[in-house]
Amino acid sequence: MRPITVISLTIYFLVGLLLFGSTGLALGLIFAFRNETSHVAIRLPAERIVLYVPHVAVEGRLTLGSGVPSQISVNWSQFRGENHDAISPETIPLRRD
Repeated sequence: MRPITVISLTIYFLVGLLLFGSTGLALGLIFAFRNETSHVAIRLPAERIVLYVPHVAVEGRLTLGSGVPSQISVNWSQFRGENHDAISPETIPLRRD
């Protein structure tokens, strides 16, 4: 039995790639140029609908709550943190009640 060399592996790889690619190309061309268009729906732009919303007076007042700012001293300058990993490096325990 003859040993398989790098050249013969390369040839087998290229032949397989050529067969695989030509099969894909043939199937793509068959799909693109067939005359079946019954399953394709024509997409038309939506109709413009004008909504008339009556003016409603909003009544209310601003009241201050009893909340206080957090005591966290770590800078959280990004949405997911400075390392972009969403892991907070602070050591303040979370309140569990």
